[in-house]
Amino acid sequence: MGSMKDEMMDQQEANRDRKLAEILGISYGELCEAEWEIDEMTNNDGLVTDVQVHFSEATPKAILEKIEGIGHDGRVSIGLNALD
Repeated sequence: MGSMKDEMMDQQEANRDRKLAEILGISYGELCEAEWEIDEMTNNDGLVTDVQVHFSEATPKAILEKIEGIGHDGRVSIGLNALD
């Protein structure tokens, strides 16, 4: 049985993922089907300048085609504060 802290963290992650799906213009279910990770892009001083979502090649093409602004490399910028 998970602890209350684990359950809260799981809920926060699910809420973040729902918000990310909305930003990307896909459903939460589609985001769950995709393989992705969030990358923080930094400058030479180590400051975060951008946040990108990187989708793997294993992500269904039909889902990727719905994401506006996604590059041929499977990356899309969502901005620094998008998930705050």
